[in-house]
Amino acid sequence: VQYLGLQAATSDACFSAEATTANSALVEGEQVWLERQATDRDADGDLMRDVWIADANGDRALVAARLLETGAATPAPAPPDTRYQAWLQAAAALARTNAAGLWAACGDVSA
Repeated sequence: VQYLGLQAATSDACFSAEATTANSALVEGEQVWLERQATDRDADGDLMRDVWIADANGDRALVAARLLETGAATPAPAPPDTRYQAWLQAAAALARTNAAGLWAACGDVSA
């Protein structure tokens, strides 16, 4: 499953290991809910979804927003799948302002 609205570092890019760890900490062993927007699959056939988990209060939390607010990814809105774009941009802006995650480790990352 590819998360909508964000881009996380991959391979040997700055902060890729930390981004993988942050994602695992959120979703590993958790029940997730998948929400489809306009795009069903990417060019490689992977599902494109908003992924939700239950937070400590039992409310649903958008995984992409959690990753962005901790600086584990950068926003990457891709029309037509932009339902949560403003929320995700705000989460990333907060992380950047607070020099969280990749913003501290990798310098000024283009968002």
